[in-house]
Amino acid sequence: MKIIIAIVGKSKKREIKSLIDAYLKRMGAYAQIEIKHVQEGKGSPSEVKKSETNRLLEVKKSIKSRQIFQIALDEKGKLLTSIGLSKRFQHLMNTGRSTWIFYIGGAYGHDSRLLKECDWTWALSTLTFPHELALLLTVEQIYRGFSILAHSPYHKN
Repeated sequence: MKIIIAIVGKSKKREIKSLIDAYLKRMGAYAQIEIKHVQEGKGSPSEVKKSETNRLLEVKKSIKSRQIFQIALDEKGKLLTSIGLSKRFQHLMNTGRSTWIFYIGGAYGHDSRLLKECDWTWALSTLTFPHELALLLTVEQIYRGFSILAHSPYHKN
């Protein structure tokens, strides 16, 4: 199983990057996980969203697998509990989708084309977060979801 998080922009805060790296290391027990950073767009909000969508979708084109499940992170997406997310992960594993791509957009969010292409839209919260924090929360929740499935003490019921 391979998980890719495609995100607009790069982490600039050393402390947050350190936490992200710690969760990525822990994830090694469950799945291969990789972060792909794409360049931020320039211009009007619509031009930015379009160019960032093109860059994010290039990540999918670079993957050899045909068993891809695409998830857009968006504040209008589906809110889940951590246990609900772990059940979603179990369902995905049961369907045989071997590669999951999580898309984290830029300051203006995702272009509608990306949202239409995705299989699912997930909301971390109804709040808006900076890229770095959204990435940290995403990596932590992916790790938590897998640790729930593994009955790890990381997540106490």
